[in-house]
Amino acid sequence: MKFSNHNFYLLFFLFVGCSSQKLSQQSNQIEKQEQNVSDKPSWTTIGKHPLYSSPQYVVGVGLASASGDATKDRLNAEQNAFFEITRQIFAQVSSEISVEKIEVVGDKVETVFGKTENNSTIKSSLTVSGLAIVERYYDANEKIFYSLGVLDKIVACMPIRSLLLQLKDNYEKSLKFTEQQLLTGKLLTSLANLRSAYSSAKRYEENFSSFQLLALKESLSEFENTNAPSPLDALNKFSDILSRLQLKITDGDNQKFITGKPLTNPLTVKVVIDSLKEIPMENIPIHFRFEAGQGTLTEKATTNTNGIASSTVENVERSDEEMYSVSAQLNVHELVDTVTNADDWNKRLKLGERKLLFHFECKRPKKGTKILILVEQTHQANVRSTIAREALLQEFSDAGFSTLTENDIGSENIQAIKDAVKNSHFSSLQSRFSNAFDIVVVGEISCKQLNDVEGMKIFNANGLVKAVLMKTGETLGAESFKNVRGFGNTVEQAAENTIHAAAEQAANKIIIDVLSFF
Repeated sequence: MKFSNHNFYLLFFLFVGCSSQKLSQQSNQIEKQEQNVSDKPSWTTIGKHPLYSSPQYVVGVGLASASGDATKDRLNAEQNAFFEITRQIFAQVSSEISVEKIEVVGDKVETVFGKTENNSTIKSSLTVSGLAIVERYYDANEKIFYSLGVLDKIVACMPIRSLLLQLKDNYEKSLKFTEQQLLTGKLLTSLANLRSAYSSAKRYEENFSSFQLLALKESLSEFENTNAPSPLDALNKFSDILSRLQLKITDGDNQKFITGKPLTNPLTVKVVIDSLKEIPMENIPIHFRFEAGQGTLTEKATTNTNGIASSTVENVERSDEEMYSVSAQLNVHELVDTVTNADDWNKRLKLGERKLLFHFECKRPKKGTKILILVEQTHQANVRSTIAREALLQEFSDAGFSTLTENDIGSENIQAIKDAVKNSHFSSLQSRFSNAFDIVVVGEISCKQLNDVEGMKIFNANGLVKAVLMKTGETLGAESFKNVRGFGNTVEQAAENTIHAAAEQAANKIIIDVLSFF
């Protein structure tokens, strides 16, 4: 007789008077026999009884020495009879099985046993309804209580047999539904059915081992010629489905972005199964996240009936990364099985992990685009006159523009350029500076001191900065700002901080507008 490598947890419950007709008739006479039998019954010495000699029954004799508490002693004898029955059942099992623990709790016997070389924590429980005490005897000379216990194997196996047949039916139906749902694109429902099949197969395997302990040969033969539910087959089916699962990019890859702006196209993926048939899978959770760079996007999406899921990148924020990337990950975590003994199933889930990367890079102006910075600053402090210009030059240079200042054009031309921009006389600019620059940034940033707060100097900046296309005079971008605050320990420090913050704010807004124009 062969058993799987598991520990089993066998619970024998006492059902006196309801296990079988023969046991019921005998147990009705127990009290009378215990009091009136003068000759010591043979079963107390030979451990057998003529009424229960067929393979259908397992007989056990239990003894207990008198202690003065007859009720307690009688119970001990009955429990020892149960122990003897379990010992005989285990004796039928391969020598690789050993009894590890026997514990008495109330009116039930709990026995734990398993292969000694296996450290598995798997346990199964079984309630046996064919177990009863049919006779008792008290030896007044030796002061020993005797109890005769009998296990009716046919009665004991009936509920286990019914459970096995039910689990087999559940297993087969679940496998059938697995295929049906998969062909209609319902992956999660399909795998949920497969998980149910796996669970039924595990329970079948555990309970069949208990069935083997108790069943007669005729009962076992009913199951020998059938295909038993197999946890391994269910797991292999699980792995096969996950290996055929595909996550593909359909749109949104390799875009160019402008810092502070959304991406033009959504990031779109498709989930299918089988490379040739490409059956779309619906209701599959997809998670999107920035892997390089940063921004705001739709983090969670679910595939539609066409297997499509999309994420909208609402804003791409400034970062030191040249190339940004967003991952799209197929999420199958809801298929994790939290029940006992599901480790093998959950390990296979890793085969379903799918992750793709969308790549996009920062949009840059056309190579060689020259931008002239002519922004003035006014203030109520003794600070450098080039703070605003330096901040604007840095921002536009980082964005990829070739930057120029009045030093590159010549101070004698600066006022003429400002007047032409102010009066929209661009024809004169085109003739004089056609190759000198493409865009001119003009405007003014002014700041003044506010009240001090706890010794901290505070300044406030206002102003308007705009970028104009020299060829047409078109305003490409503008930023009007008020109440830009700056702080410092000294007046000079606070003024410089305020002008620098206002210039950066204006540059960031105008750069977005200018790049959008191109």
